[in-house]
Amino acid sequence: MFTEGQIDSGDKTCMRKMLGLIPAAGSGSRMGTLVSHSHKGLLEINGQSALEHAVGMLRSAGIEEIHVVTGHQAQLVEHRLGDTAICCFNPFFRVAGILGSFWQVMPMFDGRPFVFTFSDHFFRPSLLLRCLSLDADLVILIQKKAAYTREDSKA
Repeated sequence: MFTEGQIDSGDKTCMRKMLGLIPAAGSGSRMGTLVSHSHKGLLEINGQSALEHAVGMLRSAGIEEIHVVTGHQAQLVEHRLGDTAICCFNPFFRVAGILGSFWQVMPMFDGRPFVFTFSDHFFRPSLLLRCLSLDADLVILIQKKAAYTREDSKA
């Protein structure tokens, strides 16, 4: 784990070639009535939707091409994001889950490196910059917890 004091933002030139991927096709059923008339990614925190926050986080790290895979309430998501992200509809979102969302965008990514995040994962921008600055084929940012529950293992 990295702390803010260890961060060197480095050269963003190479990061601009990186793509962003945010899956937002699911219904968010585990959130119950919170999303009965909306989309999980459109829930607002301090006047900004979770999806807008995720897109902004990737942009602040120099990632310019961000793909959001939609499904459930796709029109609401696309309307809210406008031209801040490239929306790709996953027609199989009800049956294929997140793997179907990956499948939808992989031809567009054509082997290019990408950053994957969910709209409801929040972290300091400096941690993303640190991950991007590492010379590695795969970097996974995790949160270590003292104990895990069954809910932690759900996708």
